[in-house]
Amino acid sequence: LELGSDLLSIEGATLQSLLEAKTKRELLMQRQDRAITQLQQEREDLLFKVKNLDETARTLAKHQDSREKEKKLNNQTIDELVEEYSTLSAEMSAAEEKHKTHVSELEAEKADMQVK
Repeated sequence: LELGSDLLSIEGATLQSLLEAKTKRELLMQRQDRAITQLQQEREDLLFKVKNLDETARTLAKHQDSREKEKKLNNQTIDELVEEYSTLSAEMSAAEEKHKTHVSELEAEKADMQVK
C-alpha cells in the first residue's frame, strides 16, 4: 500500500512536471511567434523604405540627367550665339569698310566734278 502511494505520488509529481514543461513550451512558442511576426513586419517596413529610397534615387537621377542635358543645350546655344555674334560682327566690319570705300569714291568723284 505504501509502495502504491509512493508510486502515485511520483506519478503525480511527474505529471505536474510534464504539465509545467508543456506550459513553458507553449509560452516560449507564443513568444517565438510574436517575435517572428514582429521581425516580418520590420522586414516589410524596411523593404518599403528601400523601395521608396530606390524610387527617390531614380527620380534624382532623372532630374540630374535632365539638368545635364539642359546645361549642355544651354552651352550649345551660348556657343551658337557667340559664333553668330562673331559672324555678324565680321560682316558689320566688312560693311563699314565697304561704306567708307564707297564714301571715299563718291568724295573723289565730287572733287573731280568741282575741278571741271
